[in-house]
Amino acid sequence: MKRAYLFILLLVFSGNLFSKNDDLQRKIENILKSVPSGTKYGVLIYNPVTKDTVYARNEKEIIIPASNEKLFTTGAALALMGGDYKISTKLFTDDPDVSDGVINGNLYLKGYGNSLFTDRDIDSLVYALRSLGIHNVTGRVVGDDSYFDDIYHRKDWIIEEMSSVPLPPISAIVVNRNKVQFSLSASAKAGGIINFSSEPYCSLIKVRVNARTTKGRSNVSISQHFTDDSYEFVVNGGLRRRSNMIWYSAEIANPPLFAAYLLQDRLIRAGITVMKHPSAGVTPPDVKELGDRSVTLRNLAKVINKPSDNFLAECLFKTVGAYYSQEQGNSFYATQAITSYLNNNDINNTGLSLVDGSGLSHYNQVTVSAIVQLLEKIYMDNKVYPDYFNSLSIAGVDGTLRGRMIGTDAENNFHGKTGTLNGVIALSGYLSLKSRQDLIVSIIFEFDRGNPHTYRYMQDRIIETLVGL
Repeated sequence: MKRAYLFILLLVFSGNLFSKNDDLQRKIENILKSVPSGTKYGVLIYNPVTKDTVYARNEKEIIIPASNEKLFTTGAALALMGGDYKISTKLFTDDPDVSDGVINGNLYLKGYGNSLFTDRDIDSLVYALRSLGIHNVTGRVVGDDSYFDDIYHRKDWIIEEMSSVPLPPISAIVVNRNKVQFSLSASAKAGGIINFSSEPYCSLIKVRVNARTTKGRSNVSISQHFTDDSYEFVVNGGLRRRSNMIWYSAEIANPPLFAAYLLQDRLIRAGITVMKHPSAGVTPPDVKELGDRSVTLRNLAKVINKPSDNFLAECLFKTVGAYYSQEQGNSFYATQAITSYLNNNDINNTGLSLVDGSGLSHYNQVTVSAIVQLLEKIYMDNKVYPDYFNSLSIAGVDGTLRGRMIGTDAENNFHGKTGTLNGVIALSGYLSLKSRQDLIVSIIFEFDRGNPHTYRYMQDRIIETLVGL
């Protein structure tokens, strides 16, 4: 009698579950009725603990991930290298003894993919030299970015790349995101040469200002002339008197040379003499380390995923390739590293194509099934999951999800990664339910009709529907 009673209870409970699941299916289907015809999309909602598929539609459809690609880049990086891994820019010398205050040889500034390195970090390295009593360098300052290949731009490693989003050079040595900022302001009187300054100042950069302050309309133009060892910017036209300051940003075509010049400028400013001109080159073996400025991978992953930073993601992509190959960071080794991680963890990568680290390319191809499997694998890995989870945007709180799901139960309960390209809207991540369970969600639309806001609205509605489970 007792067993019969328990069986009846189980039937009732199961019936309620099936009824609730049927109701959820209907609600999601009703939301997806708004998808315009011809839209390619995939939806997969999965419980990583019970291994139940809550909802699936076109989960194996090959689709463009947009910035959901960063989930693969940062996930593989954290799994392979660990959150404590330090990505550095280091200062070396070939002089084994610097106790006399003189570096009898060269200084080498070598980058290992630290894409957050700035001119302030250079100042810190200069301070370290001053603390050692260094006052003279008999050789030169050498900038070294040999840890990566010298293919700086995505269009040069992705055949027929169509992305129109420009990025600065992707190099192993980076200073200020490989950019220099210029400010232009009108002089006090019409006819006077306009005021022009650069940040940071670097003696490698020469500026010829022909532009003058005018009473009429502003028409300033800036042209750039690069050679292997010189940068010249020519400013022409006019800037109207009393007009607002104009800011102009320019990419650095030769990152290691720029870094070498910038370091030498700061050394001289600090009273350290350098006898020879800076250059780009390769650090020899058996050198002495004099300084290190680094960022941990967990902190880098956070500033990649939350704001969806494409430049930082591409630099990490090559760093993963260098770590994996123990040779050099390039797109080939990076793709091999991520693919190997997927294979070793039984993540189905059939039809997948991962050609960059940021997701800017329309040649990236994934499935929502592969994304969910990736997120599930990381969810079950206690060493990786905390750093990965904390790198994601929080609905209604920060990052690219700051303005979404505000005032709903999903606010602060969905941690995810957005993705936006022309014709692609993606969202994947972890959802904490009221029942204290977690779901993995991946929803990607690839479309040529409709407004992007429509697709984001559907994603948010689905997540808001799920959170009450």
